[in-house]
Amino acid sequence: MIRDFLDKRAKRRRCDRTWLDVTFVALPATIAAVLAVSDQLTRWLSYFPLMTLVIHAALPILALIATTVIIVAKTARAASAGFQHGGNDIEMEYRFCTAARQTAKLAFFPMLAIASTSLWTAMPNRLRGSTLVTGYVCNEKGTALNGAFVQLLDRYDCPVTATCASDDRGFFVVEIAKWKTRPAALRINALNCTEGVYQLSSASAGRSCPGEPVEGAQMGESLVWVTKCR
Repeated sequence: MIRDFLDKRAKRRRCDRTWLDVTFVALPATIAAVLAVSDQLTRWLSYFPLMTLVIHAALPILALIATTVIIVAKTARAASAGFQHGGNDIEMEYRFCTAARQTAKLAFFPMLAIASTSLWTAMPNRLRGSTLVTGYVCNEKGTALNGAFVQLLDRYDCPVTATCASDDRGFFVVEIAKWKTRPAALRINALNCTEGVYQLSSASAGRSCPGEPVEGAQMGESLVWVTKCR
C-alpha cells in the first residue's frame, strides 16, 4: 500500500479527461462523507434504524474500500513493439490514471477517519461492554430532582433504555439495550418542569447533586446533570 502511494509498483497511466477522472473519485467520496456526518440526515432516518446503520457505518467503509481500489488496482500493460528483455516479465500499469489516483490519495485518510469514527459510533453496546448508566438529575439550584422520569437516547434520538424515576437524591440507574448504539443524550420529564433533552457531554462527574451533601451518597462517581427545572 505504501509503495502504491509512491507509485512504485507499476507504471503511471496518463489521463484522457483529467477533470472527469477527478470528479469520478471526488464526488462519490464527498457525498459519502457528508451523508455519514450529517446530523440532519440522522434525524430524518431515525425512523429507519437499518438505514441509519447503512448510511453511518457501511457507506463510509464502502467508500474507503473503493478509494483503496482506485489507488492500488493494476493491469498488465500491453507489450511494446521490439525486442523483449526477459520474456517472462510482465510490466504492470495502474488501472486508473494519475489524476484519479492522486485524488483518491487525498481522500484516503479523511475517509479512513470518518469510517473509523462511524463504525465506532454504530457499534452496539454489547460489543462495547456497556451495560448500565448511573447518574444524578438536579434542578437549577443544584438540589435533587425527586421522582423525575429519565430515559437515555442514542444519536438518532431513539430510546436505548426504559424510562425510570430518580430517587430522593436525584439518583437513577438504567440498563442499556444490548444491541442498540451507545447513549448520546438524556431525556428528563419532571413535575412542574418542561421536558428537556440534555447531551451526555454536558454532564459532569460527581457523587451527588451540587446542592446535596456527599455523606451517604452513592459510592463512586456518576454523571450529574444540572437541569433548568426549578
